[in-house]
This record gives sequence, C-alpha cells and structure tokens, in this order.
Amino acid sequence: MNCFQRIASFVLLVSVVACSAQEDDVLEGKLSSNGLTINLETLSLLSTEALGQGTGQTLILNETDFGDMLSAPGGAELLSYIATCALEDGQTLTVMSTGQSFPGNLGLATQWANASCDQSCQGWVSACLLAHANALGQEVSISPRGSNASLSWNSGIEKKYSYQESAFYGNLFLPAGQRIMQACSGTGLYESEPGDDGASEFLQGRICGSGACEFSFAGLCQDSQITGLPGFGLNVCTSYSDGYYSDCTEIDNTDIDALPGPSHAEVITVYLEN
Repeated sequence: MNCFQRIASFVLLVSVVACSAQEDDVLEGKLSSNGLTINLETLSLLSTEALGQGTGQTLILNETDFGDMLSAPGGAELLSYIATCALEDGQTLTVMSTGQSFPGNLGLATQWANASCDQSCQGWVSACLLAHANALGQEVSISPRGSNASLSWNSGIEKKYSYQESAFYGNLFLPAGQRIMQACSGTGLYESEPGDDGASEFLQGRICGSGACEFSFAGLCQDSQITGLPGFGLNVCTSYSDGYYSDCTEIDNTDIDALPGPSHAEVITVYLEN
C-alpha cells in the first residue's frame, strides 16, 4: 500500500468513526415530560368508557363520560396526560365544548379511542400516568420504557437517558380506597438517595407532594441489578430485559404481615437524563 492509499484509508476510517459517533448522539424514539399533579377526587371521575369518537387523526372527546372530569380541579391537565399516554403521536383529542386540544404521543392504549378500556388498557394507562406524576411542580424530561410495542428508544436515547429512576404500575380506574398506585426504585434512584428509605421518601414526594395519597412504595425493583448487593432474590419485579422491568408485584410495605398481591405485566420503567 503506497502513501496515498494509506492516507485515503485513514480518512475513510476517521469518517466511519465520526459517523458512528454522530449516530450514537441521534435521539430516535419516544420521549415525554412528567409534570402531572394527581388530584384523587378528579381521578375518581376516570371512566373505562370509550375516550371519544371519530376516525383518523382527530378524536372528539366523549363529554358524556368525561365532561365532569374536564371541569373538575386539574381535570384538563389529567386529560392532557391521558392523551399523551393513550394516543399515538399525530392523534389529537379535541373538546368540542371548549375548543381545547390534547395531542397524543406514546400510543399505549389506542383502542381506548373508540372502545372501552379493558384490563390491559387500564394497566398501561395507569402505569403511564403514575410515571408522569410530579407533585413537585418540576417538569422533567423522561424516557419511558417497557414491553408495550409502541414504546421505542435507540442507543442515542440510552446514552443520554441512562439514570434508571423507577418502575410504575397499578390501576387508577378502581374506586377510591381500592386504587393501586405502586412504584419500585430503579438502580439509579436506589444508589443516589440511597437505599429503600431514601427512594421511598423521594417517590412519595414525587407522586403525592406533601399531602397524603394512595401511593405505595414496593421496594427495590430487583436487588440483583445493584452492584455490591448479594442478590437475595427479593425482587418486586420478576422479569428484567432490555433495560425495563415487568411482572411487578403489589407489595404493602406498611404492613409486615401483608401477603404479596397480584403481579402486573403493564409496567413503565422511567429513565432520566444522566
């Protein structure tokens, strides 16, 4: 190989490396921002009836079943996050009586647009709303990840959003006193707070603020994911792959005699910017 060939090969190698680095910085997938203040009385107005009617990109809100929510304290904000969670990017939930429009994003329960919200729909919407709760009034960019096919992220997002905060699951459609609002701490939160006590206090503040609510901290999502812990198998979530948890169990840490509850397949794992 002569001098000119070596120079050409070097330039080509540098170009390939530079292109690879640029590709790692490209963010492709679905991001969102938390900031939802949960009002339990308004949450009681949540219905499993069809969210609206219409075809194509514009959905007209079913005000017969969701009109009371719209006029309740924080109701418009709740509906905006419902649209964010349930509808696809490009879809819009429109309120005919007020002219308000709420854009979709994550597409976790698109069937709810024109049909009732079944158990899986309720699980995904509940997990998503909890993941977006921020009673601290601080809107924070998040990378929501999970087994739902509508959630997507690439290596660029993984690189920028590498702080594993928490995993959320439950059912917010149940009546007051029966609602399930659970979260377990991810590796980043457990290590930075630190431990279960610090993580529990942080999440209680994030979900509920200074007031009481029905949120319950389940513990560490998986102790085997924490470097330095022996890994006793005390896993709230029995499944972990591709950076997200699933099959997470309802646990009441306020009652040492309480038995673990059912397991939830619909789980949102939240990553923050590092």
